[in-house]
Amino acid sequence: MLTSAADERYELLVARIAEQYSRIPEGSTVRLAKRTSNLFRPRAATDAPGLDVAAFDGVLHIDPQARTAEVLGMTTYEHLVAATLPHGLMPMCVPQLRTITLGGAVTGLGIEAASFRQGSPHESVLEMDILTGAGEVITVTGAEHDPHRDLFYGFPNSYGSLGYALRIKIELEPA
Repeated sequence: MLTSAADERYELLVARIAEQYSRIPEGSTVRLAKRTSNLFRPRAATDAPGLDVAAFDGVLHIDPQARTAEVLGMTTYEHLVAATLPHGLMPMCVPQLRTITLGGAVTGLGIEAASFRQGSPHESVLEMDILTGAGEVITVTGAEHDPHRDLFYGFPNSYGSLGYALRIKIELEPA
C-alpha cells in the first residue's frame, strides 16, 4: 500500500504520461523517448514525439513485513538495492549490470547469473501497471480472477510491444 505522498506522486506521473500520449499523432508509432538503452538494435530516426518516462524512476514503497517493493519502471537495480538493503532485504534476482531498470528486465526477460537460484526478474513480479499502446493504464496480476491475466504472463519478453511497465510490485528476499 502506497503512502499518500507516493500515491500522489505516482498519480501525477501517470497524468503526465497520459497527456504526452494524447500528443502522439494518430497512426504514429508509440515509443519511449529515452536517452539511453541497454538493448542495442538499429532504429530509424523519427520526428514523432515519444513518451518521456525519465521521471518514472524511484522506489515508491517498501513493505518489510510482506517483503515487497513497489517501484517505478525506470528504477535501476542499483537504486532498488540501495533502498532495500537497510531493511535487510534485496530483490530475488539482481542483474550484474547495475543500470538495468526493473521495467527493462521484466519486459526484456532479463536473465542473470543469479537466475539459477530464484529465476528471472519477471518471476518475482506480483503486480504491474502497464501503459498499453492504446493509452490505457491497466493493473495486472497473475491472479485467476484478473481479467488481464494474459497480459501479466505475456508481458515478459515482449520488449515493449504490449506496453510499458509504469509501476511494478515485486517480492523481496532476506539479504
